[in-house]
Parts: sequence; C-alpha cells; structure tokens
Amino acid sequence: MWDATKHLHLIVTYGGSTAADLDLGLVDVLTPYTIDWTAATNRFAARLNTGASLVDSVGQMPGVGALDIARSPTSGETFDGTISRWTLFATERLPPDVFFLEGDSYPAGVSGVSITGSLAAASGRGAFTTAVGGSDLQTEVARVLTHLDLTGAVYIHWDGDANNWIDVATTMSYYAQLVASLKTSKFIIIPPCRRNNKTAGDNAGTLQIQ
Repeated sequence: MWDATKHLHLIVTYGGSTAADLDLGLVDVLTPYTIDWTAATNRFAARLNTGASLVDSVGQMPGVGALDIARSPTSGETFDGTISRWTLFATERLPPDVFFLEGDSYPAGVSGVSITGSLAAASGRGAFTTAVGGSDLQTEVARVLTHLDLTGAVYIHWDGDANNWIDVATTMSYYAQLVASLKTSKFIIIPPCRRNNKTAGDNAGTLQIQ
C-alpha cells in the first residue's frame, strides 16, 4: 500500500486489527521499484528493491482473506501507477537476507532468551524460527521437511540439548538428510552441547559430533 506520505507498506489485518505494518520507506512518484514480501502467522517480511528486509515475527495471519494490491480501504491511500509484473508463489518463501532457524529450545527460546532473538539483534537482520523446545533431532528434521521453501534464506540449525540421543551414526544420518534437502548453500549447523545432566556416554557422543 502507498500511503498519503508516499511510503510503501505491507499491511496485514486480522479481526479488524493490524497484525503487521511494515513501512518500506519513501518511494516518490515515477520511481520504478520492486517489492519482495511474504506473510504467515508470526512471519511477516518485506523488502524494497535489494535493500534490507523489514520483518515482524508476532501477529496472526487470516486463514481466509482478501489480497489488496495497490489499493486500500482508507481514503488517501491510493495508487495510480503501473504494475509491470506480479509473481505469486504457491508456498511461503523468505527473503534471502533473513535467517531461518530450527532446533530445540536453544533457537525456540527459554525464559525470553534465544539465539533467534540474539542473532536478529546483533545482525540487524530478520530472524524466524519454527523450533520447539524439547524436540529431538529426528522431529526437527521432519519439521524442516515440511517447511523446505523457508530454507532458501540463511539457514541455521541448533539441536542444542541432543534430546533422545541414540548414537553418533544415527545423528549424522539425520544431519546428512537435512543438508541434502536444504534449498540454500548458506547454512550453519551448530553441534549439540555437553551437559551435566547427560550421561557420560551421551556427552562422549556429543563430543564426537563437535
């Protein structure tokens, strides 16, 4: 949406309230531009041309709704330019400059702290996660396989606690499956941590993985 001050916005409304409003900045009259955007519950992102993506990781996405392109129900928020090309993908995709993380509680967050939030704050780039605390590696890889189109971004995997550890060979087979499935060559796999609450055998296996 192009507002009265000539700023471009990605706006998502849910239940009569604004779920996300990403202000992409000033675009003056007769200026050509490109917008990449995606919208899903707790995953909103948009970028103007090849600039940095703006993101919002909190908000509901309507299950059924209307997609308004270059128009708004609000007076003064009109658009009379020309759209030269419009591409709609069948599955959700993330901009290539954001981070997508999977794993257990380390990226999911415990007591308000997570590598996802810390990474976003330190880098100034957007970061999203589908991680769930207490997950084991097999479950995490299965989740990734249902969200493969999200892995076109910079992908980071951290199974920090090695829940339900089996052995080194099984663990490496899951990682091999994961890497072979990713839709990006830009990925980081952080090995699990040795923990005092793990058995000596589990920690020895974790050391081998590291």
